[in-house]
Amino acid sequence: MSRMVEWTGAHLPLVVCSAALVAAVAVMVLARLAGQRAAHQSVSGWLQQQGQRRVRLAAALGLVCAALAVFLALLDSYRDGGAVARLDHALLEAHQEHTAPAIQAAFAAITRLGDVATITALGFAVGGVLLWYRRWLLCTAWGVTLAGGGMVSTALKQLIGRQRPEAAEAVLGTTAWSFPSGHAMGATFAYGMLAYVLRRTGCVRRPAPLLGAIAALIVLIGGSRVVLQVHYPSDVVAGFAMALAWLLVCLTVTEHALRRR
Repeated sequence: MSRMVEWTGAHLPLVVCSAALVAAVAVMVLARLAGQRAAHQSVSGWLQQQGQRRVRLAAALGLVCAALAVFLALLDSYRDGGAVARLDHALLEAHQEHTAPAIQAAFAAITRLGDVATITALGFAVGGVLLWYRRWLLCTAWGVTLAGGGMVSTALKQLIGRQRPEAAEAVLGTTAWSFPSGHAMGATFAYGMLAYVLRRTGCVRRPAPLLGAIAALIVLIGGSRVVLQVHYPSDVVAGFAMALAWLLVCLTVTEHALRRR
C-alpha cells in the first residue's frame, strides 16, 4: 500500500490527467446511453412520464444522500487522524519530492478556471445573457446555484476550520481554511449548472461531448489544488461530494419548476 501511495504521489499530475480522461469518457458514455433511450421512447413510455419523474426524483435523492455520506465520512476520518489523514500527508510528501516547475506552472493556469474571480465573471456573463433573452426562471436558478454554493463553501470552511498543507502559505500567501476545497466545489456546481443551462436553452444539440469536456475540466481543477500542494486530496474529494449534492438539489428543483410551467 505504501508503495502505491509513493508512486501516486510521485506521478500525481499523470494520475490527475488520467482521472480527468476517465471521467470524460464515462460521462460521455452515460450521456449517449441516456440520449438513445430518450430517442427510442414509445408513446406508452410517454404516458408513464409521471412515474418516471418519481423515479428520477428518488434517484436524485439517493445520489444527494450518497454524496453527503462521502463528505461526512471524509470529515470524520480526517478529524480522528484516521486513514484519510495519513493518506493525505503521505501523498503530499511523496509529491513534494518530485515537483517539476513546468508542471506546477501548467496546473497553476488550470486552477485559475476555478478561482472566485473566474466563477463570478462567468456568473454575471451567463446571467446577463439569460436576462437578455428573458429566461427568468433559468436565470434565477443559475444565480441561486452559484451564490448559494459559494455561501455553503464559505460556511463549511469556517465551521470545520482545517489547516491547509504547510506549502500552501508560500503558494497562496495566506492561511485560509482548507476543508472542503472551494475550487473543487465552485468548479462542480458552476460548470455543471452551465452544462444544464446550455442544454436547456437549446444551445447544445448533442450534450455528450460537452458533458465529457466539463467533467474533465472539473477533475483537472480539483486535482490542480493537490498538485499545487494548497489542498489535501480529501479536501478536493469532499468538495466534489458537497458540490454534487448542492448541484443535484438545484437541478431537481429547477427541472420541476420548468416542467410545471
